[in-house]
Amino acid sequence: MQSWNHVPPESVVTFPEGIPGLAGARKFVILRSEEMEPISVLQAIEDEHVSLPVIPVHAVDGDYRIALSAQDRKTLAVGEGQNPSSLVCLAVLILPGAETPAACNLLAPIVINPASMRGKQVVQINSSYSALQPLEAA
Repeated sequence: MQSWNHVPPESVVTFPEGIPGLAGARKFVILRSEEMEPISVLQAIEDEHVSLPVIPVHAVDGDYRIALSAQDRKTLAVGEGQNPSSLVCLAVLILPGAETPAACNLLAPIVINPASMRGKQVVQINSSYSALQPLEAA
């Protein structure tokens, strides 16, 4: 069993509303590895079995634009003068299966405010982004 006692508090991302489908997990760390770049893993601290492979949205769509509601900004603790480009936007990867190619969810990215270390999965209502955006083969 992995011990997360050694994780510095400033590395912990808190999801005040949780992440849909991951009941009970509210505190995560982002695990990175040079061998896996640009893919990272969003790992729950409370449950070692809960993790999500993620990729920066701009690695998939260089023109990606995030839309945040007033409630999203409040949850993320986005300051009045804070530049939206300072937010980290990650798409959850959908791993390939026998019949399905690798894809990612651009419709509901994970958004993290590094200034507050708060995160939220933000559904992009009224957008043309897909929940199953195919990934190009490298």
